[in-house]
Amino acid sequence: MSSVDARKIGKTILTLLFALVPLSLSAANFDMIQREQAHELDAALVTMPSSPTGYMFFKSCPDCRVVSLQVNNNTKYVLGRETVTLRQFRKYGVRRGQMYVFYEPKSKIVTRVRLREGSRRWGGDD
Repeated sequence: MSSVDARKIGKTILTLLFALVPLSLSAANFDMIQREQAHELDAALVTMPSSPTGYMFFKSCPDCRVVSLQVNNNTKYVLGRETVTLRQFRKYGVRRGQMYVFYEPKSKIVTRVRLREGSRRWGGDD
């Protein structure tokens, strides 16, 4: 390799480094935007809404204060891996097992409620 080739390679490497450093620094300055938060709950401590628009209530522990979060027509209800209606979820998912409630932090609107697979047997259409 000639010294001219070595200088070209060196300049190319330096150019790349100078180009990448500002990118890495600007990426480090981005604020994290939390789009969703969740509660992991004992289903026995959750009161499900009776209609698709309303509120669900729960306690994170038996001695904790009651938390209320709004549900709407966009809220998804999941039993294991299957998305079901609120009616099906109430029938098969309430009162036993581990439940996860995901919600938007700013609006406090529930995006989805999931009962962990294996927490309870369910099936059939209702």
